[in-house]
Order: sequence, then C-alpha cells, then structure tokens
Amino acid sequence: MKRLLSKISVFCIIFLILNMTIFPKECSEHASNAMNLCFKVIVPSIFPFLVCSDLFISLGFAKECSRYLSFFMRKIFNLPGSAALAFITGTISGYPVGAKCIVDLYETGQCTKTDAERMIAFCNNSGPLFVLGSVGGMLGNANFGILLYASHIISSVIVGVLFRFYKKKVESNLYLTSSNRDSTETINSIVSLISTSVQTMLNICAIIILFSIFTKFLPKIPKFDILNSFITGLFEISNGIFEFSKIANITTRAKLSLISFILSFSGISVLIQVSSLISKVKISIYPYVIGKLMQGIISFFITYIFYTIINSFFSYFFEMSKQCLILSRPIQIIPKVFQIESLGLILIISLTFFSKNIKFRK
Repeated sequence: MKRLLSKISVFCIIFLILNMTIFPKECSEHASNAMNLCFKVIVPSIFPFLVCSDLFISLGFAKECSRYLSFFMRKIFNLPGSAALAFITGTISGYPVGAKCIVDLYETGQCTKTDAERMIAFCNNSGPLFVLGSVGGMLGNANFGILLYASHIISSVIVGVLFRFYKKKVESNLYLTSSNRDSTETINSIVSLISTSVQTMLNICAIIILFSIFTKFLPKIPKFDILNSFITGLFEISNGIFEFSKIANITTRAKLSLISFILSFSGISVLIQVSSLISKVKISIYPYVIGKLMQGIISFFITYIFYTIINSFFSYFFEMSKQCLILSRPIQIIPKVFQIESLGLILIISLTFFSKNIKFRK
C-alpha cells in the first residue's frame, strides 16, 4: 500500500512540474487565486483556533473537561472527557484544527493512542465559515450552506458513535503520564506557541495552493461535467464545489448531496494535511480515511432525504442570513463564526459545571 501511494505521489509531482513548466502563466494565475482563498477564508477561519486550542490544552482546560465530562463522552463516544474539546474545536474551526487538537491531547498524555484514532475519525470537520460563507455563496443560497453544515455535523456525530466500537477490547483508561508541555512553560513561551501555529498554518496553505494548481490541470472528460467536478472535489474540496456550483444539468437535490459527500470526505488535500500532523506521533491514518468515507456516505443520504423539509424550514427562519453570506466577501461572516465558537465553549463550560455539581451532590 505504501509503495503504491509512493508511486502515485511521484507521478503527481512529475505531472505538476510538467504543467508548471509548459503553462507558467496559467499556473501563476491558479496560485494567485489559491493564495487569495487562503488569505480571505482559510487563515481567518483556522489560525485563531489553532492558537486557542493549543492554549486550552496547555493551560489545563482539557483536563477539566476530562474530569467532569467523562460521563457524557464515555456514554456517547467511548472517549475521555478531554475529547469534548477536540470535538467542539473540530466542529467549529475547520480542517485540520481538529486533528491538531487531537495530536496535542495525545502528546500531553490526555488520551491514549486508541482514543486518538477514534477521535481522528470524526473530530476533524469543515468549519462554518467555509460551509456557510463560501459554499453558500457559491450556490447562491445561504440556506443551502446551512443544510450542508447541518448534514456535515450530524453525520460526524453518527460516525463518532459507530467508532466507539473501534478497538473496544483495547484498554482505554490508562493514559500517558509524560507531557511535553505544562501550564508554566506555555505561559512563559506564548511567542513560541504562536510560532508553532504559524508554521502549521503555512504548511496548510502551501498544501492548498499546490492542490489548487494540480486540480486545475487535471484532464477533463468532455460532456461529463458531474464526473469531472466530483474527481476535482476528491482532490481539493473548494475547487470541486465551485465546479459543481456551475453545473446546470443536474437537480438541486443531487447537486447538494454530492457536495455534501465531498465536504464530509474532505479530499486528498486535507488527508495530506492531517497525515502531516499525526505522522509525528505515529497515529494511524486508516481510521481517518474510513471515518471520512463513512461520513461522506451518511452525509450524502441525510442531505438527499431531508432536502425538501430542511430547506423549507431554513427558508422561513433564516431568510435574513442571505445578506451576509456572499462569496465575494466571506470575511463578513467571521463575527458569526466567533459567536458559534463562543457558544461552543459556553456549552463545554456549562456541561463541566453541571457535571461537577452532580458529582458533588453524590
């Protein structure tokens, strides 16, 4: 398997180099568009979460979650309470912040390798800024973005419940005692922490730019626009979704369902981003691949089945949201994203104190 992947990688690199040599102008334009996407959407939606998630873990917030939220996380996902931070972060931030949070939890000894592999299958998702802002703008309807994001998160939870049985016989209550960082060290080296997040952000943007160029040069099959767009989406989701949005000879229900699959599967570009993060701690990538494939299929059917009902519901309650969900200015939705993040953090804190009070009464 590794030899096959290695050969495919070499072929892709040669393909990219040849096209960059033959079509330098087109390559420069594609790279410029990808950099524009990174600057307007990717960096503002991901970088703050990279820093915050690292701070939360290093300052001991994940340990508090583990202490008081174990009951909820064990019953639902068969995971320690610290996984709540990874799930919330991976739900409201965007690829691959959830994976980064999981790696930090594992490195600081707050979860086992089995726990990390369970989490990696469902705690790394697309963020609301991209789905609601960019995808909703591409489709010209904010309600479609809301429908896709709802399907995306619901399918993620279902995959998490299914993965509670992954390596169930493996002991999951004994955690590592060593930790690479502690609270004092983190407080004294905030600049170092931010520098690490900047490096991670640069790696993410570099991969996105390379895959954006690569997908633009993929050969297209005439009169097979749906297949061409789907293949592009399997490599890089933003370009694939953009191509889908321009297809006219397909029903809205089918288009949204296919886009829902692409969003949940995440694409090879995100796969490489996640692999680069988890490889240093030797967490297996296979649970991620299987989990995202399952999530894509589940999300496809959720979107297809509930399209009419959910779209009608959102058309009534969220008509005013169209004003701020415009593709040309996705930066407008950033305050909304931080509101969602705040609500998520408030939820964690509320559950923590609620569980603490129950435990105290006992």
